Amino acid sequence: MTKLVHFFLILVVLIFVVPVLALHASFEVVRSTSLYDLKNGSRYDGMDYIVGASIKTQYGNFSTKMSYSQDLNETSGENSTINDANISYRPPGFELDQKFLDFLIRWNSNVSMIVPLSKKSTTTDQLQTGIFVSTGLDFSTAPAKNIKDSPSAWSFGISASLGQNFHQYDTGTGGGILNKNSFSQSAYLGYEISDFAFSGSISNCFRYPYRGEVRQSFVASESVNYKISSMWSVSLTHSNSGNVFKPNGSDSNVAFVDEDNSILSLGTAFQF
Repeated sequence: MTKLVHFFLILVVLIFVVPVLALHASFEVVRSTSLYDLKNGSRYDGMDYIVGASIKTQYGNFSTKMSYSQDLNETSGENSTINDANISYRPPGFELDQKFLDFLIRWNSNVSMIVPLSKKSTTTDQLQTGIFVSTGLDFSTAPAKNIKDSPSAWSFGISASLGQNFHQYDTGTGGGILNKNSFSQSAYLGYEISDFAFSGSISNCFRYPYRGEVRQSFVASESVNYKISSMWSVSLTHSNSGNVFKPNGSDSNVAFVDEDNSILSLGTAFQF
């Protein structure tokens, strides 16, 4: 609870002390379920409630997001939890827009900090905080006229992130060795036409524990988003995640669809 109070105090300082040029907020509700029901009791079914805010100032851009996950498979609330929040900062002068042929190239970097609020982070891992530095390049085509006089555009990008976690101890309360550092790389491809947006992404992450072997995992997702209005949108997303290698350590486990881990999500978002 103390960390949650500190989190809101930081937001109050940013809003009322730092001169704000623009302020935006968002609220999102997402229903997620396993793509396959294996009839063995492992089917996931849950709701996520996500609140976000972004602040533009003369010193740079700040953004934050926090969420609550509800497990619909049980009614006691034991598996439901508030998730870790994060605060991101993008300094001024670290954005670059450049036109090359028919592409708009954008380079940006930011620094983010984790505010541990989840049961796992605060109780099991005893996480104090985490600091991440990321940078990326985005490429997008200039809007072109398409059927029904609707603008369309392609976009793709690559990014990389370095992070370090700070724990009270190097092992969790359950005896597992915790991850200290991480290095992740990601790529995405997107296409927009009229009020529809289609996108796909894949990321690879190396996690370096305090002791032991490096852990490698991936996340792959595909999404369709429809903008109902300038403030309201709905989305349908499929995602799969897991270890890069199978238990034998040599065969690839990377797949876009997996009967054990594929998740299908339907969400709606409001932006103000």
